[in-house]
Amino acid sequence: MSDSVNFGGTITGGIQDISALLPLLGTEQCEKHVGSALDRGFLYSSVTPISIFGSLGIVRAAFNILIASLNIQRYRFLGATKLSDGGFTPNGIVAPMIALDPKHPKRFLVETRLEAMLTEEHIENVEDLTVSWGKGILWWNFLLIAFTLVIASTGLVPYIRIINPDHVSLKALFPLGFGFPILRVVGSGLCVNVAQFLIQIRVLVLLKTRLLFITIDRLAMEAGIDLESEINTNMGRKRSKSAWNSELASEKCIWALRRCLAKSDTESLEDHLTVKDIYASQYKRQMESIDTRIPHWMGPLLVFGLVLGCLSTVVGYIGCFYLIQHSERSNGPLLWLVLETLLSVSRILVWAINPSWDDSKGIVFELQLASHAPLITCSKFEGDIAHDGVAPLMRSNRFLEEVVAYTGPFPAFVVPDVALYYILTAKGGSETKNDETPPPGILYVVLSDHKEQTSRILFKEGHRKAFAIYISSLEPVPGSTAINVKVDFSKEGRKTEPRTHFLTSDPVFMTQLEEHYDEINSKIQKQRSNMERKAFFGKTWAMQKPTEDDDGDDDNLADGGDDKGQSVVKDHRMSGSLTAEDMAYLRQGQVERRFHDMFRQLEEWIGLFMTLYTKELLQDVPTDLVFKKDESVTIVQKYEANEVEFLLIECRRIFELLLLSTAGKWDQYVKRDHANMVTAVLDGTFKPIDPHQDASTARKQHSEEIRKNKMMMRLADELESLLEKETQTRRENLRNRLTAQTESTDQRVQGRQYTDPVGEAIMNAWKALPTDITSEAAETFESPGTSDEETDSVAKSASRSGSVVSLSATHSRSASIKEDAKAPSSSGSRRGSEEIDEKKGSVKSDSARVVKTVASRRAEFMAGLDDRHRAAEKELENYKDSIEKTKQLIEVKEMHARCRKRANQLFSRLEAQTAEFEDLHTNDVLTADTHELVDYWSNTSLQERRRLQDRTQQYLRLTNASIESVGGRQNMLRALKRSQEFSFIDIHESNLLTGEELKSVVESVKSVAGVTSPEGGQEIYKAVMANVRAAVGMHRDMFLYRRLFVTDQYRSGRPYLLFGIRGASFCVVYFYIQTRCDHTVTLRHCVTTNSGKVNLKLNGHELTGSWGQTQAVQHNFANEDIHLPNDHLRDVGEHNMLEIILDNESVGPYWLSDVFLPVQPVQVATISDTTAT
Repeated sequence: MSDSVNFGGTITGGIQDISALLPLLGTEQCEKHVGSALDRGFLYSSVTPISIFGSLGIVRAAFNILIASLNIQRYRFLGATKLSDGGFTPNGIVAPMIALDPKHPKRFLVETRLEAMLTEEHIENVEDLTVSWGKGILWWNFLLIAFTLVIASTGLVPYIRIINPDHVSLKALFPLGFGFPILRVVGSGLCVNVAQFLIQIRVLVLLKTRLLFITIDRLAMEAGIDLESEINTNMGRKRSKSAWNSELASEKCIWALRRCLAKSDTESLEDHLTVKDIYASQYKRQMESIDTRIPHWMGPLLVFGLVLGCLSTVVGYIGCFYLIQHSERSNGPLLWLVLETLLSVSRILVWAINPSWDDSKGIVFELQLASHAPLITCSKFEGDIAHDGVAPLMRSNRFLEEVVAYTGPFPAFVVPDVALYYILTAKGGSETKNDETPPPGILYVVLSDHKEQTSRILFKEGHRKAFAIYISSLEPVPGSTAINVKVDFSKEGRKTEPRTHFLTSDPVFMTQLEEHYDEINSKIQKQRSNMERKAFFGKTWAMQKPTEDDDGDDDNLADGGDDKGQSVVKDHRMSGSLTAEDMAYLRQGQVERRFHDMFRQLEEWIGLFMTLYTKELLQDVPTDLVFKKDESVTIVQKYEANEVEFLLIECRRIFELLLLSTAGKWDQYVKRDHANMVTAVLDGTFKPIDPHQDASTARKQHSEEIRKNKMMMRLADELESLLEKETQTRRENLRNRLTAQTESTDQRVQGRQYTDPVGEAIMNAWKALPTDITSEAAETFESPGTSDEETDSVAKSASRSGSVVSLSATHSRSASIKEDAKAPSSSGSRRGSEEIDEKKGSVKSDSARVVKTVASRRAEFMAGLDDRHRAAEKELENYKDSIEKTKQLIEVKEMHARCRKRANQLFSRLEAQTAEFEDLHTNDVLTADTHELVDYWSNTSLQERRRLQDRTQQYLRLTNASIESVGGRQNMLRALKRSQEFSFIDIHESNLLTGEELKSVVESVKSVAGVTSPEGGQEIYKAVMANVRAAVGMHRDMFLYRRLFVTDQYRSGRPYLLFGIRGASFCVVYFYIQTRCDHTVTLRHCVTTNSGKVNLKLNGHELTGSWGQTQAVQHNFANEDIHLPNDHLRDVGEHNMLEIILDNESVGPYWLSDVFLPVQPVQVATISDTTAT
């Protein structure tokens, strides 16, 4: 018996001895859970006072929260700073929010979390953001208090047997009654509850203060005020100890601002009134709600309550240990230990269960949404992207920033080492017209893996469809931060399976990506019907995303908030059509696309023309001369070869000036159209400012103004990038063209088997050509009559591209085109160019600015040609042989005549080409949905027009296909009137051109001497005869064709005339002679059978012979000299007629390829010549 008593006494004594240490068990857990209750639920803190074990943890948590909550503006005192300096840190999940951030030791952790949230949620306009307590916070606080009172009261149970033995009546509370346990329980409950209230208020105040700081700083910056510099100067601080900085606690920054604004000396702070207005308006927006809901005396009262709770808990804690150590019953301490242990275990079980119904709703952010959907990111239609294989991308942060401003935040998609890019554009192709219903949008997402440097582009055709995945590549745009994606969407393109990439083959990754993709589409569609334009999103008190269980509808988040906006969202219409502003943006994209594509076509045309013209010149004047032994180059050969090179230089110069003139015009049109587009987009997206608006509307207006400025900058950057890229492309293409032709010329000059110093001058002219073009452009646009705006625009273009100049075609056959009312207009952009200034008698507009017309260039070139001719004649003075000298002088004179003829032909063609380019000097070419000139400059049209320029096509055959290839009737008429000098037109296979239209062609192209057409026969014949009579009247060789056809069946690409109607198909050659003697004319012709026969008559006298029989069997052409006896020729100055007629009895047709004019006299050796020889 004594042994058991001794054992019990020993246990009891031992418990009494260590009773002061037992409550230390659970201290850390209680401290942590008190600091986590707002995140894990009120039971986390409500059950902590249930046991004395861990009571000091409650006190420690309350002490840290108390000190961290203190802030005294007068002394610039922040309790969190002193707490950190003392080495204390609040424990738990939420309590550290009101302490300093270890990574940013001068600001609060909740401020760092807020900054991170703004970045993650892509919220740029903080002015649109406010924060408040979540819905039901008051009910949560009530339950916290109620459950704490009920649960904590059970903490008195372990002391019943100690304080109230069976044989003693109930004692008083003090000194040995229930007073100490009650003090501990009440004090602990007070600490637990008040600590949560202080955290709630402090977190909300810190968040609002941070938003206030960010907003004031940004607004001041937009007003051109450097607050950091001004405040530091006012307070006499260096930047290293700045009083206004994002790394500082926002409270200190606001205190410093208040101190500056409170000074009476307004000069101490620039723009004092502006800053004061900003502060007043933003303080009211952010802080007014909390000042209204929480009285100023609430803070000191809570602090006092927390101090009282800490003291009560400590006093009760000590008293409880005294009771245990002086217990009168031996089993009292043992029973106390068992009960406290049971209470501690039950507390642990509650923490472990962690029910969800006790969780706080956290805090709620309200975002004022943009009133208009974000502008699509790409001005190309889906079909254009597929055609081009390249499209501009928008980076993730920029894209989501614009989307979030309209839809509100949604879950971010963040994967390490993976970058996302977006394209939001219109479905379909660019054939959508202005008056049609806007097409739906389509979203592309581009994945870029940093490790493997690979990318994929993904999109969905419908909500329920799987991703289409294509292999792509990213290409940074040189000189900018922009980036493009290249992809082949064709059927033969690089569509791939998900398994071909480690990202797309990951089902978890693809599921997250699909949710992200669908979320963007869904949010944009939903917000179209949200008239309230507000979004609410919740965060936990630790500034984390709520768990799925807690993430309810947004309209249930706000405490007392307006649910109207979100209710409307739930009943949204799924409408994916683009806005009118998107369509304006897309239309401008089509303008810029046509601007780029058509300029490439102009460059292509110059290449085609120059290649053809060079080929024709070198056929006429071979430059690769081969000399026999003891043979040398003649003056004629040398000078004529040089004249070819000078013609090529002048041709290239004028074409490049024409091209750059058009570039300058189009640059202005694109800028003007872009400005109109920007105006339309901004006016449609953002409402005009109302000077009488209230404060709330003013805040919205300011946010809209920020978005407006950003959109303006984006659109301006896109235009600048477009023009810079286009300029660079033009410069490179110009350099390549000139370099290629310079090298070609150099090869010809270096290949000469003779020495000629003029060759070096030719090369120098080519090398100086870019500089000459630039200087000529500068002279052009410094001339009187040029507007300042145009001068500035074109001067910049000239400095980048090399030149811009306007060339007006004068004294050309295009003048007759303008006079023809039925012909297509060749001066659409020049409708003001012929306006006459009545006072000065000069031409206004474009003509007033022209420095050199084609006519003036012709005159300059002819003057240079004459100078070189005189130099050639002067070189002949060194000849000692008078006979040879006379012979050479005659040849030089003939050479000079040939060169002048070639020059005149070139400038006539250039005048026509000038009209072609000036037709393009109208904005309609770029902006119209359809325009005949767009078809006129298409690839197929260029090839057909090149054929029309080829002199081998002097016998022209037109079909429906050829007419349609240039874009229709009007374009073909334009091309015919501005092409080379045709002799004959065969259009019997086409019914697209009327007789009246063909007549206008004949009247415009004076070289036409015959037409075969199913319509307008007599009228066309009269026009043809008018051309013939006019040429004969001017003593020029001429033809007349009747009832002939054109074919190239046996000579592809080189058409010839077919005489197929016996006795009716004929050709009349009108020619003149210079001297009375026998002559010959060379025909390249052929009859198709040995029985074929053609008759030739000279001035009514039939010439005998079997003409064209040389190659009859081989169906091949041969040159045959036709003898023209002097007896049948008319006198000098009278026209002669050689008639070529298919015989009435000819078995086969007759082919005529060429008639070589002028006729050549037959040289007959005289007796005196023989004697002299």
